[in-house]
Amino acid sequence: SSGINAEYGGAYVRIVLEKIPCQFAEYFDPRYPVIVGGLMNNEENLGLVQVRIKKHRWHKKILKSQDPLIFSLGWRRFQSVVVYSVLDLNNRNRMIKYTP
Repeated sequence: SSGINAEYGGAYVRIVLEKIPCQFAEYFDPRYPVIVGGLMNNEENLGLVQVRIKKHRWHKKILKSQDPLIFSLGWRRFQSVVVYSVLDLNNRNRMIKYTP
């Protein structure tokens, strides 16, 4: 056993915080919840995802390769550096600097 206890989603748990700055207690407002989250073991590693994107017609700026983007998936947000590519006639992915 790894010694890690887990609770099911939607369960109420008590979390004890130690060694936190005193400003947390000074500025704590119980009307706003404190959201605690974490990553699963498989989410801490680097990954590669191949997706098709379409730029919204209202977005006028050019998207560049190697510029950081923020993705929102449900309540999770990820920052990633993307590499844009196109599939050429030889069935290879060619990197492009900008979105077409």
